[in-house]
Amino acid sequence: MPRNRNYNQPGKYRGVRKRGEFRYIAEIKNTSSGVRKWLGTFATAEEAALAFDRAAVEIRGAKAKLNFPDNFNPGEGGVGSGPAALEAADMKMDR
Repeated sequence: MPRNRNYNQPGKYRGVRKRGEFRYIAEIKNTSSGVRKWLGTFATAEEAALAFDRAAVEIRGAKAKLNFPDNFNPGEGGVGSGPAALEAADMKMDR
């Protein structure tokens, strides 16, 4: 039976899981080789989701399903310079 995930719920991002009380991990599976790639442990779910998006674009290109599709700028070299990335960077600097 297929899993029924709702990625529009707050705190639910593709490729991100919560580990412990204060950490989030990101990983991605390369569907062509079947290899799972560990992307790291992050302080926020948003940081982990951005790491997943970068890896998804690297692996799947423009066909990647992203957590922050508005953040994908193919002309500027990929993910990480759009509005969501700037907002995440601002949140990180406020700590």
